[in-house]
Amino acid sequence: ETFTHSNGREFICAVRNGKRYYLDDWHSNDWQAFPERWYSEGQLVPLDENHLASRSSGQNNQSKDKSKQEHDDREGFLKHPKRGRVETYLMVEKQYVHYFFDRQSGKWLHLPIGWELHHQLVMQMVDYVGEALPAWKDRADILSLLRTCNYNPDECIGTYLLLEGDDWLRPQRTSKDAEADENKV
Repeated sequence: ETFTHSNGREFICAVRNGKRYYLDDWHSNDWQAFPERWYSEGQLVPLDENHLASRSSGQNNQSKDKSKQEHDDREGFLKHPKRGRVETYLMVEKQYVHYFFDRQSGKWLHLPIGWELHHQLVMQMVDYVGEALPAWKDRADILSLLRTCNYNPDECIGTYLLLEGDDWLRPQRTSKDAEADENKV
């Protein structure tokens, strides 16, 4: 969720173990306890599917006539066991991608996660996330989310805190496990 203070500043917020935190990106760049007085000094905006759906419904009504005949393959949804229907969209964004130069082929190739974990800057980012979230031990998983968050460690931490404990974040051991999970939904 985000919090918009009456002075115009916005903060990323997350709730962990029943307690709300905000990302202090101006001073310490750490998660801080959410001050009680702020509840009367601004507005919390949830980012759940109902909020996003109601927020975009005004925009969708304007273009419904066009969209009746057109279908965008990038639009979709997931049936999440706890959140229900979750709208999805494949967006185009400017994204950092880590490459290495392969002398044999003379080409730049995508850097594998196993190699990238040995890169000095990436190791520092993974360590930063690991220090903030000591229970998250899987360095390759941390790097995977860092890549998704465009190598922004604070966004990575916020995303993890928001989704922490979600059953879908635990990989299935076999394809049969995955099929069994799909049949539960």
